[in-house]
Amino acid sequence: MVNLKAQSAIEYLMTYGWMLLVVAVIGGAILSFGEVGCPETVSGFAGDSVTVDDFGSTSTDKIQFELKNNGGDEVNLKEIRFTQNGKTLEIGSSRKIESFESEVFSTDGLVETSSCNNVEVQIVYDVGALEGVGSTGTLTTSGKVLDLTPDTALPENDLQMRFDAQTIGYTDGKEIDKWIDLTNGQNNATGIDDSRLPEVNSDGINGYQALKFEPGPEDILTMSDKPYLKSRNHTIFAVVRFNDVSGRTAVTSKYEPGSRINTLQVEDNKTWLNWNDNGGWKNVNGSENVSTDPAMLSTRVGDNITGYVGGNKDVTRNIVDPLSLNSGPVSFGAVKCPGCGDYWELDGNIGEIIYYNRTLSDSEMDGVHSYLSEKWDLN
Repeated sequence: MVNLKAQSAIEYLMTYGWMLLVVAVIGGAILSFGEVGCPETVSGFAGDSVTVDDFGSTSTDKIQFELKNNGGDEVNLKEIRFTQNGKTLEIGSSRKIESFESEVFSTDGLVETSSCNNVEVQIVYDVGALEGVGSTGTLTTSGKVLDLTPDTALPENDLQMRFDAQTIGYTDGKEIDKWIDLTNGQNNATGIDDSRLPEVNSDGINGYQALKFEPGPEDILTMSDKPYLKSRNHTIFAVVRFNDVSGRTAVTSKYEPGSRINTLQVEDNKTWLNWNDNGGWKNVNGSENVSTDPAMLSTRVGDNITGYVGGNKDVTRNIVDPLSLNSGPVSFGAVKCPGCGDYWELDGNIGEIIYYNRTLSDSEMDGVHSYLSEKWDLN
């Protein structure tokens, strides 16, 4: 009896001992993978006015970094560029850092790996009377740069936002709560209500992947209170396929009512270029009809507002009064109806949105139209 109890005790210890050993090995493996074994460090930037003070890459394909202004004058950031093995991630401009202050930025485009990588950083900024000052350094990180550099066919100056549905890595029918801006992660379009998220449509526009918006409404918004959203001068392009153009619909628009200058809107089969609900001009007769075939729409705003359908000039109107703009975000897919508490909803698909913080020239407009037409087979 004693021998049987001893044997049972030994078998118990051996069985559970092996189990504890396996758990310990697995736990150690998970811990080692989580730590990756790459300490993240910053080097270079010796004597530079603007430096990367701290940073961190994450497993969610994002990098957060803190830029510090080491001088006594305010700096205006023009460009932040991360380069690794010939691949470049560029961050948009129009940001300021006060003297001796720091600002935290984040962007998509850096994915986690199991190795250490050196990422070269170049920061270009204006300070005082000096323009185009450069700071350079190196980040040692487990992150790997994705190539999100804008296509060379597109004008790069003041390219503020770019959303391309062909880059979304989700399967058909998947709801999207975040649409990544390919020029700056801080401008990502995000959903505000889980019941109103658009879906990936693998055959949305001429066989290419697009985002499907159905009446409901379904929409996603850029972050609000961005200075460039109040700009008088801007240019917007969109590739879209409507299921229905009989009512009022907004491909892009300012989300708050009372100001829709940032607008690619269609009403009763025609482009709609009104810019102020409280007394601005309305569209004119004779503008081109917008069909349910895949189309390219664009609006250029400066001293006048000019609309284009398929690269062809639609209507042009001079801007007489100062523009009235609110600080609301830009909406894709729906816009609040002024004074009625309802929404003007897009029924269709959006393939690409390109947003410039300036008025493009005629030749630049032609270049972007040609690029989008070829890319999406719009003839």
